[in-house]
Amino acid sequence: MQERLGELLFVPPPSDTTWTGPAPDWKHPEIQLRRGVSIDLNLPLFWYDPPWYSLPLDRASALAVAVAQCGIPVSALRSDLAAADGVSPLHDPLSSGDETDGAAPHTPLARILPYRPERYGLEHRDFDGATFIDVRLTTERDGFGRFAYSPAQLERWEGTSKDHPVAGGSWVASASFPPDVLSLQHLGTKLDQLRILAPTAAVFVSIEPWRLEQELPAVIANNPDGVILRLESVATAGLELAAITRQARLLANRAGAADLPLWIVPGPLVPDDAAKLIALGATAVAIDPWCENLWEVAQGTHQSAAARLGYTSLHAAKSSFLSQVVTDQLGPKMMRVAGLLHSIQNVPAAERLTCLDTSWRERLDLSMHIQSKLSS
Repeated sequence: MQERLGELLFVPPPSDTTWTGPAPDWKHPEIQLRRGVSIDLNLPLFWYDPPWYSLPLDRASALAVAVAQCGIPVSALRSDLAAADGVSPLHDPLSSGDETDGAAPHTPLARILPYRPERYGLEHRDFDGATFIDVRLTTERDGFGRFAYSPAQLERWEGTSKDHPVAGGSWVASASFPPDVLSLQHLGTKLDQLRILAPTAAVFVSIEPWRLEQELPAVIANNPDGVILRLESVATAGLELAAITRQARLLANRAGAADLPLWIVPGPLVPDDAAKLIALGATAVAIDPWCENLWEVAQGTHQSAAARLGYTSLHAAKSSFLSQVVTDQLGPKMMRVAGLLHSIQNVPAAERLTCLDTSWRERLDLSMHIQSKLSS
């Protein structure tokens, strides 16, 4: 995967910076809630929108748990990962069996509750122990481009049989705003309601950037615990991705929310891109593209990564194999992100990035740290 923000360069500390011995580990991001609760992230990374319905329940649960065990918050409803009479260890560590592969049975795993306007598949139990609640003010498209959900997705959420599908097996329209909220100005009431249902969870709001200058300040006025900006199908060019991230942080600052967590869903990226988005003002970055190979393994097809490693299918491998693949695939990427963020923590925020390309530098309002003819 090609680096999208390769034009941006990390700036090291000045040459005369005094050496003080090994620096402490990079400080983990912490989200302070107004309710006296704080949430500590292992790394500023999260898995935003896995298509769980495309995997059998047992494999979906195993993959979700394996990624969450890496310290990455995973988005999933209970109905995404288990039948009505079951439960995934992602939602209840006490239920852990072979899927957790020896993980501490009482350790909660970081989990994002996707709160969609239609609330298909949502149960009251989903709120129990949720780390984050993601109120999605975005409408979903199906594979044909409609603002709709597919029959397969609805079958997973609603637990219906193939003989009695929702809407007779046809697609069902998706909404963009909770039907029980009058307008964006009244969104705060919904957020407070969700805080009552999940007192220890951080309540975020997801939006797209189409009307960013109007909608982001309006969302911030409702006092969310954070904002998720969905750019995966919008900012296809690297400069646009960087510029919208930068703009969103500036808008939040102007709205008096300089410390507001700003999570970005960027689409394809490499670890360096993730660290650069953090330097531009994001506080966490979605890693959905990194999990695509993991999806192959979990599907257990003959052409999957599992097959290339000598397994004819996932059924032929022990459940620990999936956890090992997740660790092997995500571990080096996570270490790279952590290393880059550690390297810039003692550099002033305004000086962490530069660029030799004048158009990038001017668009992102970056300082020029290299005085030479290279930039002319």
